[in-house]
Amino acid sequence: MTNPRTQPLAQDVPALALGTSWAKAHDELVVLHPATGEYHSLNKVAARIWELTVARSSLLEIGRTLSEEFEVDEATAGADITQLWNELTVIGLLVRGDCSRPSFCSD
Repeated sequence: MTNPRTQPLAQDVPALALGTSWAKAHDELVVLHPATGEYHSLNKVAARIWELTVARSSLLEIGRTLSEEFEVDEATAGADITQLWNELTVIGLLVRGDCSRPSFCSD
C-alpha cells in the first residue's frame, strides 16, 4: 500500500524549507541547501517549477502552466512535477503542509 503523502495531491502547495537560497542564471537555477551547504542545479523545466513554487502555485496550477509553456500534455507535466517535488522533499529543499508564512516553512 502506498503512503498517501508520498504522492502530491493536485491541490497541494509546496513550500520552500526555511533558509533555502537560490539564484537564477539564464535558463538554470542554483539552490543552496540551508542545512548542508550543498548547491543543487535545476534545469529549465525544474527552474520553472521552482519559480511557480515560490509563487505558491498548487501542483495542479504548475502542471497547467508547464503544459502550456513547454507544449507537453498535463500527464507528462504532472509526472515531472511529482518526480521533482519528491526529490526536493527527500533532500529537504521543499516541505509539505500548511505554512503561516507566504513562501517558506519548516518541517
